[in-house]
Amino acid sequence: MSNSFSSLITDYSRTLVHVTRRVGRCAPWSFLFSMPLVVINQVSFILMFMLPLKIIIMLGTEGIPRYMQFFVTQETRQAWIIYLSLGIVGFFILYLVSDLVLSRLGARGGARIRAQGNKATLFDAEEDFAKDVFSRVAQTWGTLLLVIGGVALGLLLEWRLVAVLMVAVILEIIFLARFWNRYQAPEQAEARDRFVQKRVDVLQNISAVNTFLAFGVLVFLFLTDPTMNFIIGLIMFILTRQVLQRMVKSTQDGYFMLQQRERIEALVYPEQHVREKRQAREVSFETLLMPDRRRDLFEEVARMGYPEMAHRQWQWCDFAVRGQALYVSSPQAEDQAELRLKVIGNAKDAGLAREVQFYQSSSAKALGLSAEFVGSGAVHGRGFLALRSGVLKACPGKDYPAKLRQVRLALWQHDLDKALAERLKRSFASLGDRLDAERFARIRLGCNEPEEEKLLDAFLDCLADMRHMVNAMPRVLINRNVAPANLLLTEQDQPVLINWDAIARDVMGVDLTVQDLDKAYNPDTLLPELAECGCPAAQASPQGFKLVVHLSNLEKIVAREAYRAALNALPPILVVLEEAGIQGLPDLKKAS
Repeated sequence: MSNSFSSLITDYSRTLVHVTRRVGRCAPWSFLFSMPLVVINQVSFILMFMLPLKIIIMLGTEGIPRYMQFFVTQETRQAWIIYLSLGIVGFFILYLVSDLVLSRLGARGGARIRAQGNKATLFDAEEDFAKDVFSRVAQTWGTLLLVIGGVALGLLLEWRLVAVLMVAVILEIIFLARFWNRYQAPEQAEARDRFVQKRVDVLQNISAVNTFLAFGVLVFLFLTDPTMNFIIGLIMFILTRQVLQRMVKSTQDGYFMLQQRERIEALVYPEQHVREKRQAREVSFETLLMPDRRRDLFEEVARMGYPEMAHRQWQWCDFAVRGQALYVSSPQAEDQAELRLKVIGNAKDAGLAREVQFYQSSSAKALGLSAEFVGSGAVHGRGFLALRSGVLKACPGKDYPAKLRQVRLALWQHDLDKALAERLKRSFASLGDRLDAERFARIRLGCNEPEEEKLLDAFLDCLADMRHMVNAMPRVLINRNVAPANLLLTEQDQPVLINWDAIARDVMGVDLTVQDLDKAYNPDTLLPELAECGCPAAQASPQGFKLVVHLSNLEKIVAREAYRAALNALPPILVVLEEAGIQGLPDLKKAS
């Protein structure tokens, strides 16, 4: 589908007309009454601010201003001040009442839309969404009436000002159309996204420029035309400002209608269903990676200082990370290496930045668990990461547990790069810092018996001891992305992790499950094995290792709000604490 400026206007107009027809059928009287009420609301707002200016001028002038002498005399001056003051109060009350009535009509119209649709609830806050749809449609047509009336009044009072503003608006629309069409290619997605994000500021600035232009035209007319009436000029200025503001609001309503079109159609049309709504950035990213465009992307990366990436045959590779694409180029000659190019939808992705920091540290080479870093950067607003390695193959399922254990032992034995370790330490809280009494106290929501609350109280009373034991455990490098798709093997069957965006520095064992303690990571055999390798982590206590694994598992359970399961996970923790010699524990080990 084309996203040109003209197609957007056409799509919006078509959507507005179709939705208006449906809304008019569902709640005809509320809709018909809402449109003129929007005009009344805005006119009362204009007068509410214009009349005080007249009072201030009358109070600050000893006589009667020339432009008021045709209806105000010295004898009626005080009476007019009172009348205008009462008018201010009246228009203020009218503004508030009309605003309240519009809100009530919006709620009634939204309810009628939902009732006519006769559907199950489609999404969260559907009642508020239906009200919002009805109100925005009514306000759009009310604003159109206000603009037409304002232009007609302006042509009647001072056509020269209206003509200048209409020319300015037409030129601005042409400029915006050319700007928008210029950045429709997926290679220009970054500039287009910046414009969309700042659309409100852009429209407000344009409105401010037009208001300043109106002020300048009025000043010029007052200086050059002695017949120019001050009251007319004041009315024209305030009217222009309000009409321009309503046009900005209507543009925002149009953006809402296009962005939420699938949900709106599913809501207002009984025969329509909710369809998937793809984000524009996702669609643009996929368009950039289509076969007819991706070659330009690869060549652009090569021109950024990576000539070995040029003139290679790239193959798509399934990658278990959303928003990223992985391409592999197999060697065509013996002197060529296997290359990998990861393309990330966002050039400012935090995971990409962490991954680059890892590859640039001395730990990447010392570990030997990663491909060689070629470079990274941004192209067409998308981030990329280039890697070089020998030929890599998928890890067979039967070998995966053993290779994963090999990776973890290598990470635990590694002396992490000091700069990287300090950076990770300042960035992410370790398990000991995450032992928060308030968080674990939420487990009480799952308690049904007094004994269960006693069990939880015993656990919470031991938090200080648990924090001390956890903090005594060695801190190691953790890669939380160890899925099978991320673990490949070299020709010598050595493991290699392709993705390093989920690294952290935490206590040893935090990435294990409770079931792992009974299998490949039993501390009674694991710690002596680490000691044979001269690993400092071998100094950890078996009870501390078990406690870390159990607490990490409990943390995940609480995050899922599975509080009954969290209660069942408490007795094994108390058993570990008793094995560690913690005194004063109640006899609650049998509770589960």
